[in-house]
Amino acid sequence: MKKSDVSVIWSSSTDSNAFHDNQDSIKVIKSKNICAIADGVTGGIKGKEASEIAVNVIERYDQSEEIEKQLVSFFKKSDNRVKSLSTDMNYSATTLVIGIIRDNMVHFGSVGDSSVIIKSKNNITCLTDSDRIGMAGLLHTIGTGFSTIHYKAISVTRHDVIIFSTDGLTDNLSLEEINHIIEKGTPEYYASELVNVAIKKEYKKDDISVITAFIQ
Repeated sequence: MKKSDVSVIWSSSTDSNAFHDNQDSIKVIKSKNICAIADGVTGGIKGKEASEIAVNVIERYDQSEEIEKQLVSFFKKSDNRVKSLSTDMNYSATTLVIGIIRDNMVHFGSVGDSSVIIKSKNNITCLTDSDRIGMAGLLHTIGTGFSTIHYKAISVTRHDVIIFSTDGLTDNLSLEEINHIIEKGTPEYYASELVNVAIKKEYKKDDISVITAFIQ
């Protein structure tokens, strides 16, 4: 089995101030430097079950295989499995982001409006293309036969921080606020600190989930 040459400090946290049970799911496999985060679509059915199915596909990640090919396979498998939750009367759907850190690169795929943000020494940037269409909803989701996976691979260096989040974070905190929290925090607690501040903002009541990866 191939070992990653990148040392990472992971943190993760999820909470909710919405008027329903938390529909988000998160998963981190630290030994393989892979993570997944998903946000069950509130308008559908079985949102929590859908997001759990989606993140659990990364359990089959093989470090010896080509990354982009595996990511595409994970998204297709999760889509098929979440589709099975739908009924003739209603659908089940979720967003999904999967991130893999290997060989000084972060590879990620996304469907929906969950985000990947990278904070480097002098900059913070959102890397994902959102499938949100204003107030109308999402153009692509897992479980409804998405047609596009947004895939990117970005170089990372020591002390970069990669932030994977559901939209509850980015709807409540600006990139500048996220940057300030990271600069004042510690790697083991980045995720919980971001979630705790976002919960208190309450611009948008929602489930808020965060995974962070600090490159040592």
